Amino acid sequence: MNLCEKIGLTIPTNSYGNLYTVIAARFGGFMANESELGFKEVVNRMSEMVRNSKAGYAKVVDGEKLHSMVKDSLMDFTELVFTSEEHLIPFSSWCRFQLFKNDFGWGRLALVGLASVKFRLVFLIDDEDDEGIYAWVTLKEDEMIPFKHDVEIQAITS
Repeated sequence: MNLCEKIGLTIPTNSYGNLYTVIAARFGGFMANESELGFKEVVNRMSEMVRNSKAGYAKVVDGEKLHSMVKDSLMDFTELVFTSEEHLIPFSSWCRFQLFKNDFGWGRLALVGLASVKFRLVFLIDDEDDEGIYAWVTLKEDEMIPFKHDVEIQAITS
């Protein structure tokens, strides 16, 4: 999540770089009698978590508090990574970064993505025309087959 637009902290004009946070979500056993979440329920919960996180960061007016909040979010994520949870799936969005508009001297980029990764991951990025979103999804092979055949996933992909 790009925090620069959300925080109440004054950022010096000569500053540059990215300020981000990690929002860690646990879904298993989150609610009583919950055995399986549908795609829409997961998206709704994640959206709610992002909204709540943005609201929290919007109240920050102290650099030390901001540092502490970002550090704590990374520590929470690190703790999740090193637990025995089998279904940890990092999710990242580089939407609105306008990466396809970069030109390193040989023209605009034709492809923006990730190097091959050996772990579960969902990575979102705007398409080259800023009219859609690419979703790079890496799963275990036995998980990818049902994912690709999921009716809700097929309905929103091309």
